[in-house]
Amino acid sequence: MKIFCHIRVKIGLMFCLIVAGVLTGCQSSSVSDKRLVRYRPEINDRGGIHLRQSADRTISDVLGTNAMVRSLNRGDTIIVELRGIPIPEKIQGEVDDSGFNLPLIGRVRIDGKTTFQAEKLIEKAYIDGGYYTKINVIISKQADEYFVTGEVNKQDKYFMIGDRTLLQAITAAGGYTDFAKKNRVKVMRGRGKDKQILFFDCEKIELGKDKDPLIKPGDIIEVPRRLFL
Repeated sequence: MKIFCHIRVKIGLMFCLIVAGVLTGCQSSSVSDKRLVRYRPEINDRGGIHLRQSADRTISDVLGTNAMVRSLNRGDTIIVELRGIPIPEKIQGEVDDSGFNLPLIGRVRIDGKTTFQAEKLIEKAYIDGGYYTKINVIISKQADEYFVTGEVNKQDKYFMIGDRTLLQAITAAGGYTDFAKKNRVKVMRGRGKDKQILFFDCEKIELGKDKDPLIKPGDIIEVPRRLFL
């Protein structure tokens, strides 16, 4: 009887081990199958295969490649920095049809190109010309600017970030002095034949009787001095 019970215990243990092994094998197979499905190549419409792409997306993916690119246009004021050479230089100038004038290599046509393309073009010109074996060129556009003069507390050049109105420009310049003639503020705009001289009554603008106009890049705002306090 004892021998029979002992045999039954052994058989039970063996059965448990077999069941455990089967379950472990199924689980491993399931994980393996999931991994195979996850990395399985997809068949495209032309019969070829390609791997699944990552779900991570960059800013350029979302906005489009062109959203990350700036083109250089005629009339743009830019700063070209020449780095990685014995005497680094910084050249400021305007882009035009005849090219941008640079030391040693002269004028290089960069209008219509992106800043990246222009940088590589200038680097190549210096290296191919034998002036440098290695050079790093960085191009940046100068921010749009305007000027405020006359009876304001801080006469200076200011940079535009987005739209800016006449009153905002005067406020950025520290506001009026006690001698400001606010009802005849002059704005000089443009150059040469396109030059305009505009006058605005800022007292009416402050009262909401006139519209607060937007200023433009390059505007010169002059607040005149009144004769009497």
